[in-house]
Amino acid sequence: MTAVQLDAVTLQIPLSAILLLPLATGPITTELTRGTARTTWLTLADRPTAFCGKLLISAALGGAGALVGAALTALAMTTTLALTGRPHPVWGQTLPSLLGYTLFMICWPVIATSVAALVRNRAATAMLLVLWPLLGERITALLLRVARLDVLAGWLPFGAGRAAMAEGADTLPQTDRPLVDTLVGSDLSAGPGAALFLAFTVVAAVVGARSYRAENAS
Repeated sequence: MTAVQLDAVTLQIPLSAILLLPLATGPITTELTRGTARTTWLTLADRPTAFCGKLLISAALGGAGALVGAALTALAMTTTLALTGRPHPVWGQTLPSLLGYTLFMICWPVIATSVAALVRNRAATAMLLVLWPLLGERITALLLRVARLDVLAGWLPFGAGRAAMAEGADTLPQTDRPLVDTLVGSDLSAGPGAALFLAFTVVAAVVGARSYRAENAS
């Protein structure tokens, strides 16, 4: 399993996603809480365009950060392996997990910005986005299983996002698979997991845009 996968699976969300939260939530919460949003609204004739612009910039930062971080990790690993004389891994096997990680990092700031538009509080948004994947979905999945809705328990959005990043985990020793499957928290394969997480991102963006637009009208 790659370092990217291990980071995302053990922490439930990538550490780089947590570090991205201030950039994703700061601009919109500052606008809405300090009254500086009117400057933006006066600059752009179509106010929803302002929100879409924030989403696009956040997504671009997330994707660029993912690719740069992955490149630096690969460079460090390559250098270390070359200096120690150890064999290099088959880099092609890491590509699926890298694609899943990049997709997650593109979607993550979009979700964060959308939630910030709903909550309108930077600290509350950060706590919600950290605690929900870590505890909220686990409790929800447990309740769904108690209610004998096991199928729905495997389709929760952040579990699907982790499934997208866990592609290639089947190369692990069989003894490690149960632990990894438990940490992922979803029975979905990488493709359906990525599609579900992307769909969830679109829904969050639409809801966030409606909330931001309603604030414009107030």
